[in-house]
Amino acid sequence: MAETWLVLDAFGDTRGGDAVRRAFYARAEGLGKGLEVMRLDATAIAPCRGCFGCWTKTPGVCVHDDAAREITSKLARADVLVFLTPIVLGGYAPLLKTAVDRGVLPTLLPHFEQVHGRTRHFARYKKTPILVAIGLLPGVDADMEQVFSGVVARNAANMRSPAHTSAVAYADMAQDVVAAMVARALDFGKETTSASRRIVLLCGSPKKKHSVSQGFATYAEKTLRVAGAEVASFDLLAAGRNEEAFTELAVAVDEADGVWLFSPLYADQLPGHAQAALARLIAWRREVPPRKNQRFSAVLNCGFPESVNNDAALAMCRLFAREAVFTWLGGCGVGGGGFYEGRPLEALGWFGRKTRAAIERKARLFMNARIPDIAMTGDMMVPCPVPAWLYLLLAERGWKKALGGKKGVRDSHARPFARQAP
Repeated sequence: MAETWLVLDAFGDTRGGDAVRRAFYARAEGLGKGLEVMRLDATAIAPCRGCFGCWTKTPGVCVHDDAAREITSKLARADVLVFLTPIVLGGYAPLLKTAVDRGVLPTLLPHFEQVHGRTRHFARYKKTPILVAIGLLPGVDADMEQVFSGVVARNAANMRSPAHTSAVAYADMAQDVVAAMVARALDFGKETTSASRRIVLLCGSPKKKHSVSQGFATYAEKTLRVAGAEVASFDLLAAGRNEEAFTELAVAVDEADGVWLFSPLYADQLPGHAQAALARLIAWRREVPPRKNQRFSAVLNCGFPESVNNDAALAMCRLFAREAVFTWLGGCGVGGGGFYEGRPLEALGWFGRKTRAAIERKARLFMNARIPDIAMTGDMMVPCPVPAWLYLLLAERGWKKALGGKKGVRDSHARPFARQAP
């Protein structure tokens, strides 16, 4: 029996909607799929009353007799459910949301079960459809796209869909670009080949040797390359000193699928030269808007044992992602940065396991073909690898050693600018 796809089309006359429709119908026809299309702008569906009559009075059928009953009937037999919708506040257009409220609820049972630690309703029918959602925006908006992806994922979980995928088109996209985007979406979320992922690493440390940030970046690069990514690294200090170096960096960022910053914490923020480079990137991207969704994350380390000291700087990185139109993957704050100095992260064995795990987790978000769910993109705080008292003791010994010179130990309490007594 041929697959049946139920298509709920909420585009109406939205700018860019026809281009997505054409691409979708052409691709579905090429795949030999049978489509049942409902144009919601020509369909009268009343809002859900919240009466739960579809569970109690007329189980499986909405008590209100309009086109929503037709949606429920078709949905019960569909292999794939497709949403075509403008994105409104990160979710569906009101027409589609009303259709979902009324048409989907009767396909579920009122009874509860626990699935992967979350409460869900049982499905009324043995077979549930794959969910595909294609959203439409006037232009690039990473926040809207990330929320949309999360909404679709949650809907799929609650509908008990066996699989789901989402994609976003922009109103000014060329038809061939739209067609490629739709084709990827109709692969039902298959991963793109890892080799197609391009990740740019930015190092914010001004040190030429023994940089903790560079050590973390080196481990991230190895992790990404093993996964099949193409990786390019740039020094933000060098980019700030040379116009050609900055242009090369900016062009690489434009072509990347993701950008990953590694930096130390200086006075509760990123180093000044790193902030200057990021500010220039924001200006660059406002003049040359990105052509695709891109991701951004940051790994920051501080010299204090408490990793929470990185929180303000991570918040600044999140704001950079917003202003530069990136999807924020959440960052990672590492405490006890001095413990990692001068040693490869792999060489730390058990002591470096939490930092390695954090970097590996963020690497997976960069490599994932889908935009990650918001729940997966929170900041991670990695504690100091050793107890704070031990870290501080080792730090004191390190300072005393560094104060030693050819002429004896220097005075760490020197006050060269103290006001002289009259």
